[in-house]
Amino acid sequence: MARAIAVVEDDESIREMLRYYFQSVGYAVRAYESGEALFAGEEGQSLPALYILDIMLPGMDGLEILRRLREGRDTADVPVIMLTARTAEMDRVAGLENGADDYVVKPFGIMELQARVKAVLRRTERRSDRLLTWGDLEIDPAAREVRKAGRVVELTYNCPYFLDICAFPNTMPLREDIVEGNTTWTDPSTYVTNGPFKMESWTHDAEIVMVPNENYYDAGSISIESLTFALMDDANAQLTAFNSGDLDFMQNPPPDEVATLLADGTLIAGDYLGTYYACFNNSKAPFDDVNVRKAFNLAIDRNYIVEMVTQAGEIPAGAWVPESVVDAEGTDGPDFREVGGDFWSTAAEDYEANCEQARELLAQAGYPNGEGFPETTYLYNTDDKHQAVAEALQQMWSNVLGVNVTLNNQDWNVFLETRSAGDYSICRNGWIADYNDPVSFLDMFMTDNGNNDAHYSNPEYDAMMTTVLSDSDAAGRMELMHQAETLLCDTDCAIAPLYYYSQPYMVSDRVHGMYYTPLGNFIFTYATVE
Repeated sequence: MARAIAVVEDDESIREMLRYYFQSVGYAVRAYESGEALFAGEEGQSLPALYILDIMLPGMDGLEILRRLREGRDTADVPVIMLTARTAEMDRVAGLENGADDYVVKPFGIMELQARVKAVLRRTERRSDRLLTWGDLEIDPAAREVRKAGRVVELTYNCPYFLDICAFPNTMPLREDIVEGNTTWTDPSTYVTNGPFKMESWTHDAEIVMVPNENYYDAGSISIESLTFALMDDANAQLTAFNSGDLDFMQNPPPDEVATLLADGTLIAGDYLGTYYACFNNSKAPFDDVNVRKAFNLAIDRNYIVEMVTQAGEIPAGAWVPESVVDAEGTDGPDFREVGGDFWSTAAEDYEANCEQARELLAQAGYPNGEGFPETTYLYNTDDKHQAVAEALQQMWSNVLGVNVTLNNQDWNVFLETRSAGDYSICRNGWIADYNDPVSFLDMFMTDNGNNDAHYSNPEYDAMMTTVLSDSDAAGRMELMHQAETLLCDTDCAIAPLYYYSQPYMVSDRVHGMYYTPLGNFIFTYATVE
């Protein structure tokens, strides 16, 4: 019996093209014009091998269909490919995060779609319900259980981002017998990977060459013969190599080239779950005074920084947790930022009012027009973009507050030590989410957290976050995190978020099938090269 594919597409011409083509290559095709028609027509039918869903549909859209399929006991594991005419990365990522196995952007070539269907079916057909064991640890896919010494392993608290943590690089398994006592275990001769590629060679300060891993579960779907990562520090040299065709991909071009590259479409500003911020030393005068911190925060012209300095699609920050981080309803509802709103206005027309309030606050702190303000230094790590941002902040704090701020840059390793030790007044900082949950941004400011470079300490904040990290329902934990963010950004103004990151990158026209996630991951597994 031919394997069935269920197609949901409201464009009749595309729907019929898919029906005709996949039938011609041996599939049984059941085609529907809407989600409602799908669920009505599939009732009583045997499960298809795969669903192809258009995202933009009248009535029930493709994401809602996907959500219902994943909630269904029988359809939860049936693979899904999404079709979308929308190019915004978050639209595509929403499908992947809700359980889609792949996506194809319209207009698409039918051969590409067929290749993706084959790849998805290959991957899913290799999934097995057999029991996996390692010592006294058992993974039972059929029962959806993990057991240790015969006992079911259960989470100690409600952790909705648990699977995201499992996919985080820091939790990737390492071979203990290879790593233990071996300071050179990353050498290609001993480096062990369970990913789609393995290291073939590493020429230090020159290049790392990766080749397909024959032990990868879907090795047959990898078509790239090798990935060579050129180790280059000079962004101008990277851009030259990209323009000449020596590089097929690069990130973060020279700051003075960004605006031009964005305008001509060469540079892509990918969504990025992260925030660039100025970090006040809350334990050291004069920034132990909340009015001083608020004054310095309000004096920042965030629009000028993103439009005239960084120019890479960043978004002015009105709070700490960036846009697109989920709230209680996950990717189906408004994000955390939309629910929580901003703590200060980032509208250009409100900047003068912000400056007036900043001057009043500084005067209340005892420094009218900056008079008598102690010597202050802004610390940043050596980098052209960080320097440009630092110089803009220096000018703003001088013009608005009458405070002269000295700039000091340090090499990365020295900078990390200085910042962590609290040997600064204000310093550059940034944070990228480890997983898509606001706790990734908020637990770091608990008193004893190792990432709390601001040396911020508030028992009320700690108590809220302790509750969030223990056990609460989705809505309850989100409400507590909104309250915690209000303490951090509004009541105490412990930090000064400048903008929400973007991830600028360029990829050659001859590379297809590489995709990017807003957690900063570039996926080359199923990429092809002309």
